[in-house]
Amino acid sequence: MNSFIGPGSGGLKLDDFNGNNFDHAELGFIRGGTMSANSLGTPVEAMDVVPPGMPNWGKEYKEYFARYFTRTLRIGITLETLPHEENLMELDPTKRDAAGLPVPRMSFTFHQNEHRMALFLAEVGERIMRETGANTVWSRGLGRTGTRASGGIRMGSDPRTSVVDDRCRAHDVPNLFVVGSAVFPTVTAYPGTATISALAYRTAEHIIGQRDWFR
Repeated sequence: MNSFIGPGSGGLKLDDFNGNNFDHAELGFIRGGTMSANSLGTPVEAMDVVPPGMPNWGKEYKEYFARYFTRTLRIGITLETLPHEENLMELDPTKRDAAGLPVPRMSFTFHQNEHRMALFLAEVGERIMRETGANTVWSRGLGRTGTRASGGIRMGSDPRTSVVDDRCRAHDVPNLFVVGSAVFPTVTAYPGTATISALAYRTAEHIIGQRDWFR
């Protein structure tokens, strides 16, 4: 797998099971996710990619990496996470910061749609692995690795259910604009960089067009 080249070397992305790119009939969930395959990168990054039952220390553990570091392929799945009322940011009712202000509290859990989606895509990934001739295949299930944080300042037209409008301007503070993934109402399986850039351009154009309002 040429893992020694570095993280992400030989990376491939599969979009066939993302969004509505496939038939969802009888699957019990909507939307989907992207699938990516690449080498393990550095040994430190690969340390948790071991088959079930393998100890995470000792002679057997070290011998496993000595042999399989350049012989292991990982398929990562990024799911689209739907918005749920229970997944939210709020002010903690009891905890305070050094200034005495309430600290933010995040509540998040995967729901049935995400669980069914993960099981389906894991089965797809295992079939791909077996077709490549892999002699050992396993799945680890849903994880909560946060590499693309978003949400918390939802965009919308109703101040009762959102924080900013469609131009990223706060409903309650008219001279405050928020540009970033915090305004996303949901998390897709794609990185948000292009969308954030587009929002930044549009918000900047709106501010420039309204410059007389700020004088």
